[in-house]
Amino acid sequence: MEAKTYARLYDPSAKKLAGDRFFYLSLAKQPLVIDCTRYVHPRLILVGIRCDHDTMRKQRFKKGNETQTPAIIFLDLETARHETNSGPLPPQSQLPATGETSRCTIGSVMKIVNFGSLNVDHVYSVDHLVQPGETIACSDYRRFSGGKWANQSVALAHAGANVFHAGKVGPDGQWLKQRLVERGVDTSLVEVCDTPTGHASIQVRPDGENAIVLYGGANQTIKDADVQRVLATCQQGDYLLLQNEVSSIKLMMEQATQRGLVIAFNPAPMTKAILRYPLQTVNTFFLNETEGKQLTAQSDPKKILASMVDQFPHAATVLTLGANGAMYRDRDMTLEVPAEKTTVVDTTAGGDTFIGYWLAAQMQGWPISEALKVANQAAALCVSRKGASDAIPLRNEVFR
Repeated sequence: MEAKTYARLYDPSAKKLAGDRFFYLSLAKQPLVIDCTRYVHPRLILVGIRCDHDTMRKQRFKKGNETQTPAIIFLDLETARHETNSGPLPPQSQLPATGETSRCTIGSVMKIVNFGSLNVDHVYSVDHLVQPGETIACSDYRRFSGGKWANQSVALAHAGANVFHAGKVGPDGQWLKQRLVERGVDTSLVEVCDTPTGHASIQVRPDGENAIVLYGGANQTIKDADVQRVLATCQQGDYLLLQNEVSSIKLMMEQATQRGLVIAFNPAPMTKAILRYPLQTVNTFFLNETEGKQLTAQSDPKKILASMVDQFPHAATVLTLGANGAMYRDRDMTLEVPAEKTTVVDTTAGGDTFIGYWLAAQMQGWPISEALKVANQAAALCVSRKGASDAIPLRNEVFR
């Protein structure tokens, strides 16, 4: 029988647990080792939960050849809930040194499937965005791997999430799969079809503002069988990230709910079809001000969030406000964080970076306020560079 272990995040400086999320870890051998560089908050430690029914063991988590991170191993989930709430953990000095250990991976159950678009981005640097009937010359042209969902998959991977990208590309887009693999994204759920790969033509002004024309291509060939194939790989409690750049979104939401998945939805591009989706199944909405206004008929950010709570009382909404930062609202709390100061070069993947880093933090059990801050930091770094997925910062850049 497969061994089962659960874990929670613990803040050693505050001597208390951080957040209420439990991680499920799948172990092939004993004892337990976790790569903390990829999956754990840089200021928090992971509290492992495993033991036989008579003994509580203590083990260190290993972080490559660097500083080791302590952990407590408990016998099962119920004991862990009791023990981790009954008092602070012992100091690191009381934990024994780590001996020879076998390797374990975190996230074999807690994963996120990003079911969405893969595009080639053609980016043109222009003095101003082209007007109707106007022909202008660009000062620079560059080609990038892109697609909003591809950008978010890269951001999730860079932030430490266990991310699987699902979708389709044409024969001309197989290099996009390789680029995702190089960034740490699992592409085993990406299928190659006969339809040309989706692409975007992006104009970018010197101040970073942009205009985008999108061709859906292979992204619009997702069928019922594709949805069933992908979601069959998921387990209850896994995350599903959706946008509106591929077909069959309605079916994805319905089947994901039946499987007990956590649904995050970014309704971009905003179309009338979105209003026919089963939005009551969504756990977290990611909106910018334009999308918020279209969904709620409100323009003031606070009124947008209030309307979202009224319409979807069981969901949380994260509203990005560009230079004014971001806000969070659910039926119990409202939070707001200011934007990070930065020199804006290209805003193309800023929102995608924010979403990827925020979701990764949520999956890792961070407090919502900290998730907002780190997502803001990552987005600020992204918009200070040219490009889409190529501009998304690595984790060590964000926590420098």
